[in-house]
Amino acid sequence: ESQCKDTADHIAKTFAHRDLVGPLPPEIIDRGRLEQRATLRINPHSWPDEVLLQELDSLPRDIRVIVDPEDIV
Repeated sequence: ESQCKDTADHIAKTFAHRDLVGPLPPEIIDRGRLEQRATLRINPHSWPDEVLLQELDSLPRDIRVIVDPEDIV
């Protein structure tokens, strides 16, 4: 659970200047494993955004990024 908090803090700090929804409460996904979630709203007309791509690339490798998800959290 402390790892989820660390991840949530990292996401909040990285995207503090953007329209971030969350981090949201973690969700149990498999055998007690927790998944931390957040949604980042961006203007589709400003994509691709090189600065945002660099911010996403700076995230730890265990963070999965989904672009244009089928369902919104």
